[in-house]
Amino acid sequence: MANLSILLMLIGQTWAKAYDVFHLGSSYVDTAYSIVYDNVDDAYITVGNTTPGLIIAVNEVLVTKIKVSDGTVIWSKNYGFPGEFRNMGRSIIVDHSGDGYYVIAGYCKPSQTGKVNPLILKIKANNGDMVWGNTYPTTYGVQHTLLDAYAFSIVKDGGDYLVAGNVEPGPCGGLSDAMVLSVNSMTGVINWAWAYGKIFMGMFPSSEYAYSIIEDSTSTPCSLFVVAGKRYQPEGPISSMLIFKGKKSDGSIDPATKFIYDYMAAPVGQGRYDCAYNVKNSTPPGYILTGTTDTNIIVLKLAPNLHPLWNGKCRTYHIANSSESRCIEPTSDGNYVFTGATTPGVTGTYDLLITKITQNGGVIWANALAGCGTHNMNMPDYGKYIVEGPADIYAATGYTQWPTNWTPTNILVTKIDKNGFIACSQATDTCFKPVNVVVDSPTVSIDSSFLDYALDLTPLTLIDTNMSVRDTVICWHSIGIEDNDCACSRAIYEIYNVPNPCILKTTIHYSLKSDGNVKVSVYDLSGRTVKVISDSWVKSGKHNIIWDGLNETGQNALPGVYLYKIQTGKYTETHKLLKIK
Repeated sequence: MANLSILLMLIGQTWAKAYDVFHLGSSYVDTAYSIVYDNVDDAYITVGNTTPGLIIAVNEVLVTKIKVSDGTVIWSKNYGFPGEFRNMGRSIIVDHSGDGYYVIAGYCKPSQTGKVNPLILKIKANNGDMVWGNTYPTTYGVQHTLLDAYAFSIVKDGGDYLVAGNVEPGPCGGLSDAMVLSVNSMTGVINWAWAYGKIFMGMFPSSEYAYSIIEDSTSTPCSLFVVAGKRYQPEGPISSMLIFKGKKSDGSIDPATKFIYDYMAAPVGQGRYDCAYNVKNSTPPGYILTGTTDTNIIVLKLAPNLHPLWNGKCRTYHIANSSESRCIEPTSDGNYVFTGATTPGVTGTYDLLITKITQNGGVIWANALAGCGTHNMNMPDYGKYIVEGPADIYAATGYTQWPTNWTPTNILVTKIDKNGFIACSQATDTCFKPVNVVVDSPTVSIDSSFLDYALDLTPLTLIDTNMSVRDTVICWHSIGIEDNDCACSRAIYEIYNVPNPCILKTTIHYSLKSDGNVKVSVYDLSGRTVKVISDSWVKSGKHNIIWDGLNETGQNALPGVYLYKIQTGKYTETHKLLKIK
């Protein structure tokens, strides 16, 4: 019982840690650009790269899996194309099919001459072993012209994966075109690949870049993807936020929205720089984008037809001299949280920034990482991605030049509560400090057009190797357990379903420690809710509930692996079940 009590106390921790690849007495330069929450293993997984590479190449993709409870490293591995190459990891997703996998997208860049190629790999969740991994030389046209191609974002598309990035020079005209490709999940073979650009309207063709891709939750069935990025126009020069929707089946532009759209916050004029780094599905149905507008942060909310909401306006956030936002996440309480960096912040240098806003874009809180006591974060640190998981807990990743006795730069992960803080050991101090925010609501201008061009990609195999990673605590705080009796056992236990596998229906059994509201839901492996079976007040003791194998619309759920989640208060248990024909 004592060990279980410690476990529950760890679940209540909030913390911030720096992580460093440390090999044979040497410290390495390490970064993270994306983080995911694996609710089955209760772990965070980061992806970035380490420099110099230890065994494979000059730079190697670095994936690190850590415990949600206290940030302890579970495993860490490197991947890449061997030789004089810089292998960069930029995006990671969880694939709960089979035994569980993580899928990574990035790019492979020659150290001297040669072309940059997309890099995609699939690894096992339990130990990081590679299932398959490839870098893809990219060509177009009958002459098979070689292109530089970058991958920045990946999403699961039913059974396969969609990847977004850009190709240079752009087959559609400019120095760069946005790119989307579909990858077979079993083999890594490319199903289709397209380059996308805007119609040439000015003196010089524009350049397009795709930084984020999601499945379109507004389409039923989910048959579309949504891409966000930027359009750069040499005249001015200016750049604008870019977004478009395409068909998952073949990559063609969605006929309902017809175009590639780009948006610019007022005042529109020479020397303006707007960019969308991240897009997510939003409620009410639509999309939320974040990025930068000159030296400020921008958030834009769109309807399913890609027209701006908030009465045709966006929200801009001025924090300190210069601020940026790299990722936005809808939260379970109906709001949004985004992360980036601000300077001079609260430490006089770049500080990781996390900001929570309402559905209408109003600021709930905005906090910057400052450190605790002697762990003063007086070196630059940056936020690159943020997730919610578990509920009301936010985890951001990026990189930091702290501590100074390690070779900068190091991976940074911070887990905070819904109020945006990590309490320090001193009762009057906190690891995150509030910052002042000035909010504006400029009008958004819209332009639309599109061109597209088919691409060819040929896979070349990657290799992998194990890594040793050390960590150091920046801040640590145990929230504690209010009910001392609950510290001796889990709130929900004795969980199983019979039969498993099931054909038509299955009975989910569980025991509840104390009276409370219990929600039982079934999800598919992409995280979409298949059906909420029950959401009601339940007395303590043993219970069972039947899933009839149907979805919310009363149709039979397809055969496959599903997750069922049982939640009471802030405590959640997730398990797998298999539905067969």
